Amino acid sequence: MLKIPYGLSNFERIRTKNFLYVDKTRFIKKVEAMDYVIHLRPRRFGKSLFVDMLDRYYDLGSENKFDELFGGLHIHELPTTYRNSYYILRFDFSGVQNTTAEDLEQGFLGKVEEGIADFINRYELGIKPRAAASSARALGSLLSDFTALKLPNKIYILIDEYDHFTNSILSGEAAEFLAVLNRGGFVRSFYEVIKERAQRGIVERIFMTGVMSVTLDSMTSGFNIASNISTRKGFSDMMGFTTDEVQDLLKLSYANPDPDQSEEIVQLTSEEQIQVYDIFKENYNGYLFSEDSNIKVFNSTLIVYYLQHYLPERLSPESLVDANLNQSGATVESIAVKK
Repeated sequence: MLKIPYGLSNFERIRTKNFLYVDKTRFIKKVEAMDYVIHLRPRRFGKSLFVDMLDRYYDLGSENKFDELFGGLHIHELPTTYRNSYYILRFDFSGVQNTTAEDLEQGFLGKVEEGIADFINRYELGIKPRAAASSARALGSLLSDFTALKLPNKIYILIDEYDHFTNSILSGEAAEFLAVLNRGGFVRSFYEVIKERAQRGIVERIFMTGVMSVTLDSMTSGFNIASNISTRKGFSDMMGFTTDEVQDLLKLSYANPDPDQSEEIVQLTSEEQIQVYDIFKENYNGYLFSEDSNIKVFNSTLIVYYLQHYLPERLSPESLVDANLNQSGATVESIAVKK
């Protein structure tokens, strides 16, 4: 009996608290074949959960939890060479806002400082964070101090929502966007530090997610080492749910999302499974991310959102578009829902 993981991106909680998890660990080996990777998808497509899964898989401090977290999943029987062998340095740029250029820079720096503090505390490295006027200097100081420790394991950098601030800038002055990404801009300088330390071997692997490539493209030589796998055939269904995955999850038994309902366990009949899948297909229709692939995927948040509303009383939600996905009102609805 599974629980619906609406809004959850914590891999450990999902795996240990009996939430539904659609197994994407088969992609670990394919990602590991490249050192520096970027994978772009629309909002709420499971990016943060995938990043958190990589965190738990590669974190050297999570080795004793491998069986608990990955038991029964594809990767458990076929672990890769680098399982639980990295110090994970993680940055999450969601929430960086653009009210003024100064606020934007300080917000970015704040997120970098959070990642640095978490890294130091997580591994009890005994390093004292240095006060820095820029994100590039803060990261550079950390990596220099880490190198001085002469530890046997290297760093894996995980970056979630690398371009979150881009939408905020582009909705205002494009000149601000160019300023932060051109030579000397604080964003480009930050990624130049990552590139330089990766080439030295201090940072051995990088995985980045985001929504658009415009930020990456605008940095040109500032960060030109990553393989953008977003439209590659072999990674088209790395995030989101395929037709088979959706049909399989409709066959499972779930804990009723409404605790006031007398029916504690919900399992859809074969007829209900067909009806619900037809609704998904008609209204969400699937996304095709590679011209070389015929595999369509559904936005995972929309599927989970619908099930959370539907399961208690077998009633569709009033709106087939999750309000948390609706950034621009009718614009999103017109794209996601067929009239």
